Amino acid sequence: MPIYHISHLRNLNRILQEGGLHCDRKAQDLKSVNIGHMHIKERRLRRTVPVGSRGSVGDYVPFYFATRSPMLFAISRGAVEGYAEGQNPVIYLCSTVETVQQARLRWVFTEGHADMDYTDFFDDLKDLDKVDWALMKQRYWNDTNDDPDRKRRRQAEFLVHDFFPWELVNYVGVFDDKAAHAVDLILQKGNPPVGVERGWYY
Repeated sequence: MPIYHISHLRNLNRILQEGGLHCDRKAQDLKSVNIGHMHIKERRLRRTVPVGSRGSVGDYVPFYFATRSPMLFAISRGAVEGYAEGQNPVIYLCSTVETVQQARLRWVFTEGHADMDYTDFFDDLKDLDKVDWALMKQRYWNDTNDDPDRKRRRQAEFLVHDFFPWELVNYVGVFDDKAAHAVDLILQKGNPPVGVERGWYY
C-alpha cells in the first residue's frame, strides 16, 4: 500500500545528510524550505495522539495515502504564507505501509486530517477499512452539499514515529524533467528511482 510524503527539492540534500526524515518537532531545529502552513504545524505539536506511541502529531513524520492532496493544491495556488515557489519544486518521497511494517517502525494512521478534533487515530492495520479508499482514488476531493467532509477524509495520514530512514524510500516522484534531472544529480547513484509523475500535481 503506497504512502507519500511531500517536501521541497532543496530539502533533499539535507534529508540525505540526516539519513532520512525527522518529525516536525525535531525538524524545527534544521534549516529547510517550509512548504506547510506554520499555524497548522504549531497546532500539530500540541495535538495529542491517543494510540500507539502517543505523544503529539508533531512527533510523527506524515505521509498521505494519495497524491494531489489539498495541501499541494494550496501550494500550487500560492496559498501558503511564506512560500511562493509553487508546486513545481515539490517532490514526492514514496514508500509503502508494508515497508514500514517490515522495518518495525512505530506508526499510527488516521481516517482524516490529523489536526481535526473529530479525526480518529488507529494503530491496527485491521482498521484500514476506516480510510475512504474510494475517495483516495478520485481526482477531485472538494466538499459538496451532499458530503461536506470529503476534504478532511482525503487528508488521511500514515504517521511514522520520530524518524523515517531514507533507505525505506522506494521512489521519488517529480513534476517535470527539470526536477527529475535535479534530483538525479543529488542522488547520483540513481537509487531510489526517480520519475516524472505529472498526474500527481495540479
